[in-house]
Amino acid sequence: MFIGHYGVGFALKKFDSILSLGWLFIAVQLVDIFWTILIFFGIERVEIVPGITEANPLDFVYYPFTHSLVAFIIWSLIVGLIVYFGKIKSSLSKKSLSLLLGFGVFSHFILDLLVHRPDIPLMGTDSIKLGIGLWNYSALAYILEMVIFIGGVFIYFKSKKQFIKSKKIGLYIFTILLLVINLANLYGPPPENTQMIAVVGFISYILFASFGFWVDSEKKRI
Repeated sequence: MFIGHYGVGFALKKFDSILSLGWLFIAVQLVDIFWTILIFFGIERVEIVPGITEANPLDFVYYPFTHSLVAFIIWSLIVGLIVYFGKIKSSLSKKSLSLLLGFGVFSHFILDLLVHRPDIPLMGTDSIKLGIGLWNYSALAYILEMVIFIGGVFIYFKSKKQFIKSKKIGLYIFTILLLVINLANLYGPPPENTQMIAVVGFISYILFASFGFWVDSEKKRI
């Protein structure tokens, strides 16, 4: 799943009027950010196998440090602790903010569980594998992801009614861009190699998070 994660990030903004959307985007995609790094250095492995599922040509061979259930729990706890003892602008208490961003991290597991074939390890490579496998049904997977993403964007716009005009236009462009990228991922040709996946993925996640920080960078509203 790709834009569905950002749908969750948009929706979670409803609970904190001050927290930057950038932090939410980082939270929901944190494990994938680290996954691209570990893929690049060969610590975790993914292979391109066209046809392995209808919607996604990637065979996630080895990724226990980022995508096992135990890893998700650990990442969520680490983020929660960092947020609790850190200084992030928020309208929530330290405890509530740490729970919000910790849930943002763990939400990635919930959405991945829906679409992945059984390749998400409980702990390590030889442990039980989890995954409902909606990527085997591309139309269903696409509809689900669209519902989550558009629903999240709708919640975001409903909860934040005032925008600087340029930033509102930027949000529209960003939303359309993600929809186009999602279509390309789903129906376009498979990537050429795993290094390209790692580099393009990492740059994309950083750019998208930067956009989130930009959207909430000014207090003045019209």
